[in-house]
Amino acid sequence: MDKQPKLSIVVPVFRTEKYLSQCIDSVLQQSYNNFELILVDDGSDDKSPFICDGYAKKDPRVIVLYQKNSGLSAARNAGIRIASGDYILFLDSDDYWDDLNALSKLVPDLTCDVVNYGFKKYFDSSGQTANRWVSPQIKETYDALPSVEEKILFLTKHSCYLSCAWNKAVRRSLFQNNALNFREGVLSEDIDWSARVLLTAESMALSPCDFYCYRQREYSITKSIGLRHLQDLKSNIELCRTFITDNISPERKLSYCIYLAYQAGTFFASSSLVHDSSAKALVLSSESLCELLKYRYNTKIKALYWIYRIFGIRGLYLFSKIYALKRG
Repeated sequence: MDKQPKLSIVVPVFRTEKYLSQCIDSVLQQSYNNFELILVDDGSDDKSPFICDGYAKKDPRVIVLYQKNSGLSAARNAGIRIASGDYILFLDSDDYWDDLNALSKLVPDLTCDVVNYGFKKYFDSSGQTANRWVSPQIKETYDALPSVEEKILFLTKHSCYLSCAWNKAVRRSLFQNNALNFREGVLSEDIDWSARVLLTAESMALSPCDFYCYRQREYSITKSIGLRHLQDLKSNIELCRTFITDNISPERKLSYCIYLAYQAGTFFASSSLVHDSSAKALVLSSESLCELLKYRYNTKIKALYWIYRIFGIRGLYLFSKIYALKRG
């Protein structure tokens, strides 16, 4: 694109003093510099606010907001409200970007409403990373598709449309009228947000960039799944199902259902990690979610679908428990 777009990078901050400087430096040291970095401190009681202040004093691109502890979604929404860039990106404060040319590489793909890019899992305990993004051949195949709907369907069929906010650059105009605000007070908030993005976007791009490093901490929220997490996961999927209307084209509906099938699979798989007697009852009362498993383009979803078809919901729950035990 001819114009060099301005980017708004929103970073919700809460008790991450150990990782915060690495996160912020990975943005401020970018070779592309037409951006604003919005740090939203969510009532941290460690040194995080002082770290944010220090960077704001040294770099005019850094904007710091403070709010009482209200959660990740509220912090992101606060950042969205003051963002002035052409596109909004999200970065969690315990994560970082590992390529100083990340934005320079990403900007050429900013020709659509939403640009999906990749990530690496960074394991805190070992310092190792694991990549899981697309090959150049996948990108070439995607770009050659003739229509927007075929491209979006390709993304969902190949598990390239993820239920997370931090691997997407979203045109700021899509956030108007609070259309893409994050729901506050719930866990797994990225699921219905990504669902709404999928239905709202009129165009999407796929970038081969994989600069985002998603830190795997031993005691992070994703490593400590409890009953409430499972309940919120189920309610989020059920909410997303209500977004399906007759106004959605058949192609977009198929893409959307494939996306929801993956979330349903995550729900059943996650149930094995919840050590609460109520988890079994929750799963057994969730048979309606099994209807989504018929959109089985992912290998894991295919397996869950056939287990359900052969053994029913109880078999699906038992399988998830056995699988978790075998994995250790």
